[in-house]
Amino acid sequence: MMELSSMSLFIIVRNADFCQESRLSAARAMVVPFINSVLKRKISKALNPWHVFSVYRSGRCARWRRTVGKHDARFKTLIKRFRPDFMELFFTTLAGDIDWTEQEALNVETSRSFRSRAEPATNLADLAFKVRDKRTGERLIIHIEPQEALKKSEDFPSRMFVYCSRLYEEYGHSVFPVVVFTSKRLAKPQPGSFEMKCFSGKRQVIQFRYEVIQLGRLSWKEYAAMPNPIAVAFAAKMFVAPGEVVALKFKCMETLSRLRISEDDKAEVAEFVEAYAQLNKAEQAEFDKLVGNTSEVKQMVTSWKRDGIKEGIKQGIEQGIEQGREQGIEQGIEQGIEQGEEHEARRVAFQLSTEILGALPTELSERIQSLPKKRARELTVALLKFKSLDDLIRWLDSQ
Repeated sequence: MMELSSMSLFIIVRNADFCQESRLSAARAMVVPFINSVLKRKISKALNPWHVFSVYRSGRCARWRRTVGKHDARFKTLIKRFRPDFMELFFTTLAGDIDWTEQEALNVETSRSFRSRAEPATNLADLAFKVRDKRTGERLIIHIEPQEALKKSEDFPSRMFVYCSRLYEEYGHSVFPVVVFTSKRLAKPQPGSFEMKCFSGKRQVIQFRYEVIQLGRLSWKEYAAMPNPIAVAFAAKMFVAPGEVVALKFKCMETLSRLRISEDDKAEVAEFVEAYAQLNKAEQAEFDKLVGNTSEVKQMVTSWKRDGIKEGIKQGIEQGIEQGREQGIEQGIEQGIEQGEEHEARRVAFQLSTEILGALPTELSERIQSLPKKRARELTVALLKFKSLDDLIRWLDSQ
């Protein structure tokens, strides 16, 4: 039976430029079992190990990165857009002390304290912004860390402490740290503190505390009815009993239709709810029936459908109407949906580019806006590893 040696893997990793030598042991532990399992199934005695490694890397790892990237991007975009609403929802008393007219988003990816560390993907705080205390005039930093899942071996409290320390080192302001555990499956209460002791625990050196929000331990029925866009969106990630997903989604849409926010903001919340409250065919029929019986929700949903069709299928729908044939109309709608999806993929890629890298030159903005749907989605994933505009330029030039 053919087995892959550590030296062979080292050559493969070096040639693939997959990771630095300092990360070789982690790569070996992840990839060797996979390749050997493939070889043991006797797919081919002459199987090229590099081919297997490439398939593994481009398939399983890429899917994992895309999944994590989607969660991070969604939560980061939503919280960044509704920062005051987030604080008002979970920290009502503190929110009243914040002067929101002087808020500043911090790009931790360009900060000296974070940039100088290795493993940027795991050592970067997700979202941090600077605000002012109304009463004292003091500047402070609010750090919000959405976390989908925890590894068994990970010491998350120490990671929060490191983030806080680096933010303080970089900006010199007090830090208010918050972690949002977004997974519905994380039902066990999570710690909200980190302690450092020495001399067999006789001396406590550090006691660091942070706020913990566990969406999986909250009731969607309470939050979906709140007149707060963050509450409505987050309800879709809270615990849902079997058979309640239709009621959850409808209640979110009903509350959303009554919120006094812009149509763009409503669309952002609705997109978030749609991502995490997906329905099967039977559930969709039940949901559509509920929507049809509620004028406010029906008007809102109909408006989105109408606007989406206008934006995505102008030529197709016009051609279908002129021909007057049902087949032509259906083809026009299908073409418009495809165009609408392509437009949305470009929008997400462009929005994430500006959040990670800051304002983009006009030339780069135009290049992103001209990407096809597949390339735009690939860019959204690739952006998670970019550190500067040069990385973006090199990626675009390689396409």
